[in-house]
Amino acid sequence: SGSTSPFPQIYEQTIDDKEVVVIQVFPGGHKPFFIASEGTQKGVYIRVGAHTRRAEGELLNELLLNRSRLSYDEEIIDTLPIDKLDLNILPSHLQTEKAMLSLGLIKHNPFTGKLCPTRGGVLMLFENPERFIKEAFCIISKMSGREGYDTIESHDISGCIPKQSLHVINLLKEWLGIYYEVDGPHLKNRALKLPLIAIREAVNNALFHRQYSIQGPIKIALFTNRLEIFSPGHFSGPFIPESLGDGTSYIRNSVISQTARRLNLIEKRGTGIKLIIESVHNYGLPHPLFEEGSNWFKVSLFL
Repeated sequence: SGSTSPFPQIYEQTIDDKEVVVIQVFPGGHKPFFIASEGTQKGVYIRVGAHTRRAEGELLNELLLNRSRLSYDEEIIDTLPIDKLDLNILPSHLQTEKAMLSLGLIKHNPFTGKLCPTRGGVLMLFENPERFIKEAFCIISKMSGREGYDTIESHDISGCIPKQSLHVINLLKEWLGIYYEVDGPHLKNRALKLPLIAIREAVNNALFHRQYSIQGPIKIALFTNRLEIFSPGHFSGPFIPESLGDGTSYIRNSVISQTARRLNLIEKRGTGIKLIIESVHNYGLPHPLFEEGSNWFKVSLFL
C-alpha cells in the first residue's frame, strides 16, 4: 500500500509505581508499504539492525508473496509426480493423501486439478530437492584454528531436509567428541563439548527456517573455539537481539515447520532459541551470538 492510516491504541499503565501513557501502533494489513513516488519496485524499505535499506530481489519477492498469505514453500512444483516423494520419511498415519494435503506437502494445481508436490513437500520428502530449489544443501567444515584459514575436513550435505539434519548433527557429534574432566583420581565424562540440544536446535532452525528463495547453501563451520551456522536470508521476524528467546514465533516456511513438528524434529513453536540459550548457560558456556546482515543470519555457539 502507498498510504497508511494507523489506528493506535492509547492507554495508561503503571510501571515501577509511575503512571505512563502507552501508545501502541498495530501492524498494517496491506504490506509491504512503500513510498508512493518510488513505487513497489523501488519504494519498499526494511530495517536491518540500526540501518534502513531498500528491499530488492528475492527479499522484495518474499514480501510481496506474504501479501497473498502464501509462503514460498506452499507454491506447487507441477513437473514432479507425487509418487517420486519418499513417503517412508513420514509415519504411516501421515502418508495418506488427506494428511499430506493438510500439511501442505501436496496441493491441487488450481488450473488442472492435478495433485502436485509443493516446494515444502519437495524439500522434506524428495531425494534431490536441488533439482527444483537451487543450492538447498549444507556445507559443513571443520577448521584448524579460530580464523578459518585452514580446513581440516569439509562435506556437502544434500538430500531432503530430515536427512540433512541427521547427517549434519551426527558429523558435529563426531567432531566435537567426548571430553573429560579430572575429578581426583578419576576422569569425569562431560559428553559433548556443546550441549546436544543446542546443536540440534541451531542446525534445525537453519534448515527449517532459512529463506529458500535465496540461492545459497547453509554454511556450518566448527572452529577451535566456536560453532558457526550461517543461513541465507534475514531473520524470519523482526531482529531484536534482546528479545530473542522470549517465546515469540515467526513462521517463514509453514509447510516445512508443520511437517517438522509432526516428525518431532523441532520443539513446539517459539522455543528453539530459548532452548539454545538455556542449554549453553546450563553447560557453563558463554552466551550465544545471533547476528543479522543484509541477506544472512548467523548463530555462533562458543566452546
